[in-house]
Amino acid sequence: MSAAFVVLCLSSLSTNASLRSVLTCERLHREPVSQARGQPSGPPECSGRDALFIGRQVLPPFGRHLEGFAILPFATPHGCSCILLRMIAPDRVSRIVAGFEDTSDGEAAKSRELVLMLLSLTSAPFSRSQFTPGHITCTGLVTGPCGGKLLLVHHRRLDRWLLPGGHVEADDLSNPDGEIADAARREVLEETGALLQNAADPVLAGIDVHGIPGNALEPYHLHHDLVFHFRAESGAVRVSPESRAVVWCSPEEFDRYGLPGSARRCWARMKGTFLDPPPARF
Repeated sequence: MSAAFVVLCLSSLSTNASLRSVLTCERLHREPVSQARGQPSGPPECSGRDALFIGRQVLPPFGRHLEGFAILPFATPHGCSCILLRMIAPDRVSRIVAGFEDTSDGEAAKSRELVLMLLSLTSAPFSRSQFTPGHITCTGLVTGPCGGKLLLVHHRRLDRWLLPGGHVEADDLSNPDGEIADAARREVLEETGALLQNAADPVLAGIDVHGIPGNALEPYHLHHDLVFHFRAESGAVRVSPESRAVVWCSPEEFDRYGLPGSARRCWARMKGTFLDPPPARF
């Protein structure tokens, strides 16, 4: 296949795909990423998701947006094609982050500036493979129906009690009606099974840029974490493969569970909005 090929924007791949236009691109390199789910295996040169070169800009899959769309190459029996998926654009997330203000929390203020820089200056702010300077993650500050307790998970790898959360995934980015808070909602459901009350615009309760220890697969890197507040429908939860335990924690138990300072400040910031006196069991 020649270096230049036609990029097809197909509306039939999924309900999130959008017929947009036909572009001509050059293959620049292949990233060692697994094959797109549900797509034919194709010839060897198209067995991965190719990074594409448009104009002078390198666009890894689910990396920098093209007018609100992500580029997803995939193999077909006839060669290598790709589609454009609607995605959550970095500038939309920047507006949410820029609207967060708490002059009493210097660490959150510094994290806010770092996240805004990440979103504006890096090529793939939502990609977990962008280790320098890091990538966006999303976390849920989940309170019970009456606001008296906070939902925590015991993280299996880090061996710590933390708020439920994790990486932004492709489905989060490609949801045409989605927002970045939906990634936090999905992570809460996956890790705890907690059913959350519907909220049109979950509040950004905190911002926390923190380091993640390296391992055999990943170097040390930074998580630029956005913490959104949710309220649970009930106290029902379950343990997931990523966690050893799930608990409802009262403020009096924060020390017992070693709750990080950033999570405590999120709780303090939001507690005036979710406590319905007198607080019930949850």
